[in-house]
Amino acid sequence: MVKVRATEFFYQTMTLLWIITFCIAFTINFRPLYWWFVEHEQLASLLDLSSVTLKQMYQTLLAYLNYPWISKLTLDISISYDAMRHFEDVKRLFLINYSLLFITTVPTWYYLTNLIKQKKVWILRQKIVLCLYVLSIILVCLVLDFERFFVFFHKLLFTEQNWIFDPQIDPIILVLPSDFFLACFVLFIVLFVGILLFFLYLGKKQLKQLS
Repeated sequence: MVKVRATEFFYQTMTLLWIITFCIAFTINFRPLYWWFVEHEQLASLLDLSSVTLKQMYQTLLAYLNYPWISKLTLDISISYDAMRHFEDVKRLFLINYSLLFITTVPTWYYLTNLIKQKKVWILRQKIVLCLYVLSIILVCLVLDFERFFVFFHKLLFTEQNWIFDPQIDPIILVLPSDFFLACFVLFIVLFVGILLFFLYLGKKQLKQLS
């Protein structure tokens, strides 16, 4: 019995990690979200660039953050030493996320496939409801005071203070507005909730078929 519970805990943890890392990977690579801000907030004009140039610069930034073989970040604007250090930290977090996504893919696929075949997705109901409550609390925090949440988030992930950019020294911060990061968090939560609701619906459907 203990072994069965330990196995369930392992696979459920792997599945949760996979969902989290997948939602993160999807969000940070969902370029249309940034394209929308570029066009509707006229971000390129803040740096006297064209929209095309700014989008290319964003692509360059993402390529640096995403690919381990790209070791140097070269943009069309100046970047301070502290800013480069911060982007190096972000790159490490990105690569850790991709590593966890890769590691958890096989056990998650194995676990969920078996649950679906055995019509036992419903056993995840309590865990899903708990996750939904936690996500609801996070969403409320985002809506009530995103700036404070954003600062707390950075202090949690980064030990140094180099994530605080001076627009005069690092103008890139002007084209990475807080509203864009808020939209990223919202997209992450919506995607996360969507996946959880899908499995909650599937579990209820299977439970009805068994009754």
